[in-house]
Formats: sequence, structure tokens, C-alpha cells
Amino acid sequence: MRKEQISDALNLLDDAILEETDRLRNREGRKRAGSLWKWAAAAAGLLLAACVGWIVMEQKQNQSGQDSSLHASHDPEGRQEPGTQETGGAAGLPMLSVTEIGQEEAAGYEGVRVHDISELVNANPWGEALGISSLPVYENVLSYDERYIAQGGDFHKMREFLIEVAGSLGLEEESLTITDDVPDEETRRIITEKLEMVGDTVPEGYFNPTKLIGEAEGLKIEVNQAMTATVSFEPAVSLPEEYRFTHHAAYGELAETAEYLEKEYEDFIGMEHPAANIYGGSYNIDLQQSYWIEFYDRAEDMVQRIINYNFNRTAFYCDDQGRLYLARSFRPDLSRMVGEYPIITAEEAKEFLRKGNYITTAPYEMPGEEFIGKVELVYRAGERERYYMPYYRFYVELPEAAMDDGLKAYGAYYVPAVESAYLSDMPVWDGSFNF
Repeated sequence: MRKEQISDALNLLDDAILEETDRLRNREGRKRAGSLWKWAAAAAGLLLAACVGWIVMEQKQNQSGQDSSLHASHDPEGRQEPGTQETGGAAGLPMLSVTEIGQEEAAGYEGVRVHDISELVNANPWGEALGISSLPVYENVLSYDERYIAQGGDFHKMREFLIEVAGSLGLEEESLTITDDVPDEETRRIITEKLEMVGDTVPEGYFNPTKLIGEAEGLKIEVNQAMTATVSFEPAVSLPEEYRFTHHAAYGELAETAEYLEKEYEDFIGMEHPAANIYGGSYNIDLQQSYWIEFYDRAEDMVQRIINYNFNRTAFYCDDQGRLYLARSFRPDLSRMVGEYPIITAEEAKEFLRKGNYITTAPYEMPGEEFIGKVELVYRAGERERYYMPYYRFYVELPEAAMDDGLKAYGAYYVPAVESAYLSDMPVWDGSFNF
């Protein structure tokens, strides 16, 4: 379908139909400008675009699915079928492929603006002193076709998760009205007819469900195929006056708020040893600093603690009036463990960074080792990652992006933490923006 045809088709649709379809579909991840998928994902796209200060990045965040595979030969779109990993690494471990952020999917670049890199904080349990020599790698159970429509979601598990979340919030299953996001027959008919008027058809599978929705007693719970449960409080919940829960609350204020939320929503958080992760610290263009609240289970086993920090999380969000209006529970399916892979040290990763073996959305070549401000180990877990594998994330000062407000700009540069002998496509910077 040509972009001109899509545009003509959309111009023929009533605003009311577009709004209703946005509400029903709310598809996450399909963000190609000028395409049919953009208006179908408008609400999700706006949410995924929210970021620390001036950061415009994936997710994700939690949130966010925005990556396409590199150099893969198993399928025209750069994907392999589940269970078809090449073997050839030492100890019989399958070879892994690195996923990059496609130019057509990225918006801006991942970065922060701070006076000093020490202002950027989080509760990442990893540290160089731990001396961890290996970490697990998981295969994403979801796959995406050329239209970014997800396949592989387990709707039975999604329903169980929805009911579990509802129960943690005091709701009985019988009180829930559970539906999916399939447009009603009239909306499907109108969309189909309008596309036919410009000589095209609705792609196969476009009207398939992508999430389950449960509603009852002022709560709306949505579970998507990535096993993220989003709880909307209707109306938003006001916290006691002594707690400040705003977009630009100070770190200490949010730490106190986190203590309150941990007690008030203990069952929803549902962790044996919940640890607050107050993260952020970047400034926006108005020189306002922002932090966010999450929790993860501080397991005794350090590797499990790292996995929990990156995958199994609970997050709370405020609205413009400082009320709790949204919460999320992240429970990705990690059932497809590929193996336990040897990892390199942060110092070894720094050498790869210096040589240009990295992936980034920053439009600048890594300026030099002396500009490295911070390194941490994280899992890249975007929805369209082929593998959930560990990376070293380096925050590198970008002299070219400096402004006259006294803040320094840092971009995020990723080096695979898995030993390169197990990578089929070690990334190499070629000087282009978003590759």
C-alpha cells in the first residue's frame, strides 16, 4: 500500500470513527509516520514518547519495542523462526544476533541533560565489583510481521494475569467485565470499505485482538501480549497531603512517596523483598528535573536480582495534579531461556566502545574515552528485541550537543556484554544516524 493511498483513505474516515478506532485498538509499537498504523497506535505512541526530561527513546520504557534485526538471513525482515538459532559458539551455546534500532522507528535519540553525570541515578543492583562471569539470555516469545503486528501472545496467560492483578487490587473475577480490543463490526466495515475505495484492503490479521481489558469499580486493567498489565484509576487517586507525587518532585520527596505506595499497594506490587527504584535526574528544556518510581524484588541471588530489576517490575505514575492515575506491572515471558552466556567485563566493553563496536541512537560518533561518564549493565528488552541479552550502557558526553544553559548532554551507547564469540553480528558504527 502506497503512503498516498493510505493518506487518501484516512481523509475519507470520519473523525469519530478514527477516535473510536484509536480507543479500541491502541496498538503499541507501530509508529511509522504517514502510515495506517500510526493513527491506530496514536494513544500508545504518545505514552511511549514520554521520557526523562528531553529523552526521546524507546522503552518500552518500559517501556518500549522499537528494534529491527541486523544482518539476519533467515527471513526477509531479519527475523528467525522460534527455535532455529544457529549453533557454533563454545560449549554448544547458540549464536546470538544483535538487534538495532531502525532509523524508520526511532524518534530523536536516547540521552540525558545534567550538570554532572552523578545526577543520573537509579537502583541498578549491578556493579563492577560483583565479578559476575555469566548471565542468562532469553528468546522473545513474540514475533512481529512487516506491519509490526505481534504474534505469539498467549491469551490464556494474559487472562490469568489480568485476573491476578484485579485480585491484588481487591476485585473479584465475577465483578470484571473482560473484553478485547477488536473493533466492532460497524467500525471494521467502515474501515474496509474506505480502503477499498482507494484500491486497497485491510491486511490479514489487522483486526485480531492485541490485548485484554478488564473493567470494574473505577479500575481499568489492560494486559498486552508482552505481559504488561496497565491499571488506570478512574478517577485518579489523591495521596495524603504530606506526600508530593508530581512530575518534578525532588528525589527525597519521591522516596517518601514510594514508601507510602509500597505499603498502600503491597498486594499489587506482590514482591517478597520489594526495593524502590527512584530513577532519573535529567533536566528538561525548562531546567526541571524529573524522577520516576518503580519497584523490583531484591532477591538474595544476585543474578536473579539483576533479572528482576530489568524485567519483573512495578511502576506508578502521577498526573498533572499529582494524583496516582496509572500503574503498571511488567511480567514478560522468560520461558525461552537460550542459555547462560559468558560475559565480558566493563573494561573490555570500553575497548569495544573505543573501536566503534556499539549501537546507539545518538547522531554522533563516540567522541573519545575521556568523554565516558558512566557505565552500567542492563538488558535491552524492547518488544521487538530478538533476544533479551545483557549490554553495557555507556553514557557518553556529547560536546556537539552542548547548549548555553550550563547542562551537559550525554548519549547512550550500548556494547553487547555477551562474549563476541557468541555473536553472529557484532555491531560496527558506520557513521550514520540510527544506522
